[in-house]
Amino acid sequence: MTAQDALRRRLLSAADSLAPPAPVPTDLEALDRLGRRGATDVTIAVATSDDFDGAFFTLSSLCLYHPEVTERAEILLLDNHPTGPEAGRLRGMVEGLPNGGYLPVRSVRSTAVRDLLVRRAAGAVVVVLDSHVLVAPGGLAAAVAHLRDPACGDIVHGPLLNDAGRRVVGTHMDPVWRGGMFGTWGVDDRIHEAGAGAFEIPLHGLGAFAVRRDRWPGLNPHFVGFGGEEGYLQEKARRHGGRSVCLPEFRWIHRFGHPRGVKFDLSWEARVRNYVIGWTELGLDVESIRTHFVDAVGGEIGAYFDQVRADVCHPLWRYDGIVVLNDDAAPGRWRQASRVPASVSVAPRRLPLPTLPRGRDGARYAVAAGARYARYWGWREFAVVGDRALAGCADADALAALLDQAVGVEAVGVEAAGVVDAGPDPFAVCVVVRDAGRTGALPGVVGPTEAHRNGAAATRRPDSLDPADGRPTGGRPRPLPEAPRWQRLA
Repeated sequence: MTAQDALRRRLLSAADSLAPPAPVPTDLEALDRLGRRGATDVTIAVATSDDFDGAFFTLSSLCLYHPEVTERAEILLLDNHPTGPEAGRLRGMVEGLPNGGYLPVRSVRSTAVRDLLVRRAAGAVVVVLDSHVLVAPGGLAAAVAHLRDPACGDIVHGPLLNDAGRRVVGTHMDPVWRGGMFGTWGVDDRIHEAGAGAFEIPLHGLGAFAVRRDRWPGLNPHFVGFGGEEGYLQEKARRHGGRSVCLPEFRWIHRFGHPRGVKFDLSWEARVRNYVIGWTELGLDVESIRTHFVDAVGGEIGAYFDQVRADVCHPLWRYDGIVVLNDDAAPGRWRQASRVPASVSVAPRRLPLPTLPRGRDGARYAVAAGARYARYWGWREFAVVGDRALAGCADADALAALLDQAVGVEAVGVEAAGVVDAGPDPFAVCVVVRDAGRTGALPGVVGPTEAHRNGAAATRRPDSLDPADGRPTGGRPRPLPEAPRWQRLA
């Protein structure tokens, strides 16, 4: 029996003989457990949501056809619906591998959870795959070899093949709107040249790509649902000294069909929201987003676009995220509390807390837990708010005012945030952690402006970037240092 056969047998038996599933850990518990492993050269990271069949064949193909990589790589599976019916089998399958890890994430459902996969990977090189992607033999090794140089800031893509694996149907995406997506598949003639090396491309899908973890440009922490990453991520990498390249050997097949129906958010609203957020971050003209979606969907989506565009000027958008501490015994308080930031398109993250120590010790523990959760996601400026504190806010403006008056922690680690005297009630705490550090990511998320602080943001457009940190400046848009590279590479 070959090593590949042995790995496949272990994977099958683990999935089939799984014991009744244990209680699903919270995101924080799962991330804490994941942090207790050593570094490695390569991580193969797979994101899935209610797709056991796809994940099974992706993981099996990795073991069967890429032993030169998988025998020394970490294999990390992120399950974005860990309370679903397939979660137990998914966990058993990946933990049946000698180097497999399972990361359940339920506080946010989005294709942008890929950001967490890269941040929490143990490998210096991270290959990220959808759970319904097969990579041709030799493809993984080629992508890893391209990124061996620690100075390489490239995002490595590869040619998409047809279902038979015999014909290239996409080497890149052209920067064109169609069907609610920015990017249409195209084929560059260089792919047919004998001995062609990696060549630069304007944009690409994210079904399969590879990066160096310490050169990851990051995805905006406010993304939710599906869409908005194509073009945005490649442009962000270029602005930080990297390239977006197509590597001919990194060939892959993607299952696009969903005969049982799509089980994740494909709403027009989620796409519009993500495009507005991402393009605002980059200082790009967002009017083409409105034009396309109004043409594709109808005038009603235009009103939603206008709402989101106004929302990103609200003072709450100064924060990378808001962590809401919620008593598991009082889920109703979470539902009430989440409506306040959601009214300006900010999606808070629920952090359920178990039984806590009494009094101030419990409050300090709660603040430390919220800060640790935010740090795992790479947030630099964030708020940790108890559900009782949030329930007292009538609207988003009241919450922004509350955070302005909150206990502030300046440029310190999680441990220091945890010793803040936040009061005796863990669910009434309100702490803002500023510039607490990002886990290896580069700056460039939508963040604070002076206009936010003086209350004038509602009349300003955050369409230009502060050259110091890539954050919106507010006021009249300034010309960008250069046009998006996708315009010159197309």
